[in-house]
Amino acid sequence: MKFAVKAWSNGGARAGILHLGTSTIHTPSLLLSTRKGLPHFISPDLLSCLPSPESHLLHIKPVEYMEMISSTRPELWATLADEVPAWVSDKRNKTSVDRTIKWLDECISLSPASGAVFGAIVGGSSLEERRRCAQEVATRNVSGISMNKTFVCAIKS
Repeated sequence: MKFAVKAWSNGGARAGILHLGTSTIHTPSLLLSTRKGLPHFISPDLLSCLPSPESHLLHIKPVEYMEMISSTRPELWATLADEVPAWVSDKRNKTSVDRTIKWLDECISLSPASGAVFGAIVGGSSLEERRRCAQEVATRNVSGISMNKTFVCAIKS
């Protein structure tokens, strides 16, 4: 990334071009307010100029996850959870619990004999779904449970 100054103003604002690989972006366009590091709006003409990011979400399947777990040979490992924010619908919350239990079942079936397994407990803001998830995890061959901070705070209150 290289910055080249094109103009200077007495008001203290800078104007220039930001070089990202083969693309250039005029810096006043980059002075947008951001939330979580992302601009609220990027106009379509600027969007085509932006380079595609090198990072992205990884979609990992239970087989791949268990290969990683097996290669590190931990004494303890936890299954992944389909976490959802507190404001989601009851249907999405139920889906979250179902996916987490399905993931747990697949990981246990692929699990090597070594290492203690902790099952994830989810359910968002729904006490019924958290209870259902905990009961389902308890029926599996797990050594313990893992839960996020929000869940622990909800139990205390």
